Amino acid sequence: MVKKSERPFQPEEVAVYRKQFSDLLIRIRAYTEPDTGLLNAAFSIAERCHYGVRRKTGEPYICHPLSVAAILADIEVDNDVIAAGILHDVLEDTPMTFSEMEDLLGHRVASLVEAVTDIDNAIDEVSEMLKEDVDIMSDSKLITSIRRNPQALYIKVADRIHNLRTMGSMPYNKITAKVDKTRHIIIPLLQGIRCSRLIEILEDLCIGLENPPAYDLVCRRYEALLEENRISLEGVRDYMNAVFTGTGNRYALSDFELESTSSDILFTEDLKKARKMIRSCTFHRRCMHSIFHDVNRKVRNIFMDLEDAIDKDSVALYDIYFITSDSYRGEPVDIFLSFYPALQKGLYVPEAEYRQPVRFALTISGSGKDPVSDLPYFLLKDAYNCRFRLFIQNETEYRDHMHGTIFQNDSGVQGPSEADPEPDDTFRPMIHVYKKDGSIMEIDAQATVLDFAFAIHNDVGLCARHAYLNGRHAAIPLYTKLSEGDQVEIVADASKHHPEQNIPHATIRWFEYVFTRKATKVLSRYLEKHTTTVGMMMRVYDSGKKPYEIETGATILDFAFLKDPEKALHFKCAYVNKGNRPARPDRILAYDDIIRLEYDDGASPSLDWLRIVRTVRAREAVIRYFEGRIPPSSGEGLPG
Repeated sequence: MVKKSERPFQPEEVAVYRKQFSDLLIRIRAYTEPDTGLLNAAFSIAERCHYGVRRKTGEPYICHPLSVAAILADIEVDNDVIAAGILHDVLEDTPMTFSEMEDLLGHRVASLVEAVTDIDNAIDEVSEMLKEDVDIMSDSKLITSIRRNPQALYIKVADRIHNLRTMGSMPYNKITAKVDKTRHIIIPLLQGIRCSRLIEILEDLCIGLENPPAYDLVCRRYEALLEENRISLEGVRDYMNAVFTGTGNRYALSDFELESTSSDILFTEDLKKARKMIRSCTFHRRCMHSIFHDVNRKVRNIFMDLEDAIDKDSVALYDIYFITSDSYRGEPVDIFLSFYPALQKGLYVPEAEYRQPVRFALTISGSGKDPVSDLPYFLLKDAYNCRFRLFIQNETEYRDHMHGTIFQNDSGVQGPSEADPEPDDTFRPMIHVYKKDGSIMEIDAQATVLDFAFAIHNDVGLCARHAYLNGRHAAIPLYTKLSEGDQVEIVADASKHHPEQNIPHATIRWFEYVFTRKATKVLSRYLEKHTTTVGMMMRVYDSGKKPYEIETGATILDFAFLKDPEKALHFKCAYVNKGNRPARPDRILAYDDIIRLEYDDGASPSLDWLRIVRTVRAREAVIRYFEGRIPPSSGEGLPG
């Protein structure tokens, strides 16, 4: 998150972030011995470099890198990666150089920091670039750097997780931009290392920011389901733990065996050996993104159907991970199935004396694949109709699922590739999104807001200006990619009852915004028909971000006359995008340029302006100006 201000910290603020560092060391000790020399050095450098700097929230900025380091400790990365997490903004935001950091903390830490450092401070020579172009350069550098230094990906992911967690009060257009980059850059990188758990965390955060009402509703309904079924869920968890570990005497195969005190009564010698191959059987709460995916296809109207769709007939209440030892040479599922009769027929004896024994009758009722990880699972159902997704893996598979294939080595990362073949239409993945009235629409998984507009009606697409997403009245650009469950309201200059009043805004640039074949076809036909009769238009902005449509090939001076013909006669200079030097008035504008105009009451047009301007509007204005300055004829003829 962008820093906002600098002012000295109060003693209590210093105490807070120093305790945050102490807590970080405790987290690390839970899985390895912390390198206190390295970590203290990293903390001291970060504290010095970020001292006095605050986040937009007002808290000391160093709280952010320490939070990133805490997330890295939860992933159980090594000390070098955590040290780099503490320092991940130092090269970008402070005068410290790579060489200085390398001398103080070693090559690996410095290289990890450099791999995730954005390039914003290294593009002074291209300061007039569009922000979109800068983002593309930054993303390209990120992917290249991470491929060279794969474990830097953990730092970037932890940084993104914390930023997403703390940006809920930011403008919605900034939120959607961050979410969009997360889905199109960060998540594909995680998919390259098959790190499903971190993808789930990011997807949950993205949905929570994009569509808070739907996310909150799913959360409330899920919590209600867990509470409504709490006793039986606790019983299933205890019973499965007892069966797989062989501890306690709270299970049996029949009513007769309830009188037995032997904890091994369910098991033959073979099963006792098999139990030694079981490493764990853990219950994990479901991710909201995953639940939303489960029920979304059944929801016809998001306003009316979503809440009722979340019930235990549709939603598995927990994910169960049954993990076997890597030393077992067979298939992990074989071990689970060897205990299946006990799970299906066994009785559970509650601790409370007044409660009767329970037969949960755990049964495999189906199977599926997780939409994020593509991991197969069995669907378990108990006698109370509670459902569970059962994932069966060995230790290595489970570790890769939780942390990715680069957790203990730098085997490399596969980034998003533009060379991947496009799937045939018949097998293209689809998502479900909702119209303004809440009704559902199925569309390509890669579709944008503009694709959605064309899917509603050709005129809506051609006349689209922007969109509102998920009930937020913040204008979202047409090129924004849609996500599962988005509710979309298109703002367009199109009238259903008076089509003669439609105002098309389509330009050649829109081919970069569309993905679906329908949108491409409609756009192509429209432009073929109108290219020869109307000038191709593009969108630019003034310094207040107000949009204007101007002819392709127009200059800065043309824009001045479009914005205000009278003030344009006193044009002094203009600045384009982030440029800090005046741009030439004959500079040709590009799509989405932002132009800041300056005027001088003492300035006036020169004849050279007729060479500069390209639009009829501007040329006529300049000609009128000079015609007004030509003195009227005296009526005397020219000398013969």
